[in-house]
Amino acid sequence: MAAGGARMAEIIQAKDLRGERRERLVDAVPLPAPWTMFIEPTNACNFRCTYCPTGDTDLLKKVGRKNKMMTWETFVNVVEDMKAFPQKLKMVNMYKDGESLLHPRFTDMVRYLRDADVTEKIWVKTNGSLLNPEYNERLVNCGLDMIGISVQHVHAQGFWDIAKAKVDYEQYKANILDLYTRRGNVGISVKIADVGLSEEDKQKFIDDFSDRCDFIAKEGLHGWSTSEMKDWKLGTNQSFDGTPRKVKKACPLVMYMLTVNSNGTISICNDDWAQLHKIGDIKDESLMQIWHGQKLRDFRLMHLEGRKHENAACKNCDYMQALPDSIDGDLTRMIQKI
Repeated sequence: MAAGGARMAEIIQAKDLRGERRERLVDAVPLPAPWTMFIEPTNACNFRCTYCPTGDTDLLKKVGRKNKMMTWETFVNVVEDMKAFPQKLKMVNMYKDGESLLHPRFTDMVRYLRDADVTEKIWVKTNGSLLNPEYNERLVNCGLDMIGISVQHVHAQGFWDIAKAKVDYEQYKANILDLYTRRGNVGISVKIADVGLSEEDKQKFIDDFSDRCDFIAKEGLHGWSTSEMKDWKLGTNQSFDGTPRKVKKACPLVMYMLTVNSNGTISICNDDWAQLHKIGDIKDESLMQIWHGQKLRDFRLMHLEGRKHENAACKNCDYMQALPDSIDGDLTRMIQKI
C-alpha cells in the first residue's frame, strides 16, 4: 500500500493483458466471427514517437498514408455490420495507429458500440495527453472496459526527446490520477516502452504511476510490420512482451483478427501501419462478406502454406516473431479445416 493507504497497481508483463482468446485456434477454426477487432477512429497522432511509424511523417508520405478521421457514417456502418455476426466478439479495440482521443466523437463512438451489444469488451489505448477532469468524466462513462495509457517518459525533457511533445509532467500525472479516481468499473493500465531507460527512471515510473492505475508494465520495443524499412527497436533486441523472438511460418492473428482502418478499408492485423494487406472496404462489402470471403481465405492459406513472404507487410514482420503464440505445429490440420 502507498502512503495514506492508496492501492498500488499490480505489476504485470504486457502479455498478461493480451488474453482475448482462451481456446486453441486449431480446435476453433473456421471461426464464425472474429475474436478480436480493431477499429481506428483516426490514424493521426499529436505525438511523434521515435519508435512508432506514425511519428515518421516522411515515411508516411513515402507509403501514401494520409491523416484521416473516421466519419460517423463509416463507424455506424461498421457497428451495424457487426450485428450480423452469429456471436459476440471477445474484444473490440478502439485504436490502431493514431491517438483515438483526438476524434471529436470518440466517446459517442464507444457509447454507440456498447449499446449495440456486439462485443464482450471494449478497450482503448491513449498517450494520455488529452486527459483532463471534464473529459475523464465522459471517458469513464461511455462504455469502456479498459483504458490503457502509454507513458513515454518520466521527465518533461524525456517526452520531448522521445515524442517531440511538450508535456507538463506534473499535470500529466495529475490528470491520470483524476481519471483513476473517477474510473468506477473501468480498468486503468499504464505502461512505458523501454527506450533505453536508466534503472533510476524505470523505478521512477513505478513510483510515479503505481498509485493511479490497476495494472502497470514496462515493455520492450517491437519492429512492426515491414521492419526492413526502419529500426523502430532503436537498437534494442527485447520483444515487447518480454518473450523470446521466434521466426514463425504463419501468423496466428490472420485466423481470428480483423481491423477497420480510419478510411474504411479492412486489414487483418493492427500492426500493418502502411496498410499493405487490405482485404476489403466497408463501402463495398459487409464485414460478414469480407470475413467469409475468398480474399481472406487466400490470405490465410498464404500463411498456412508458408508463403507469407508474398505479402510486403508480412514477409519481414517483427511483430509476428514477438508474438508468444504459434500455430506452426498445426498448419496441415488448419489448412484442411478452412
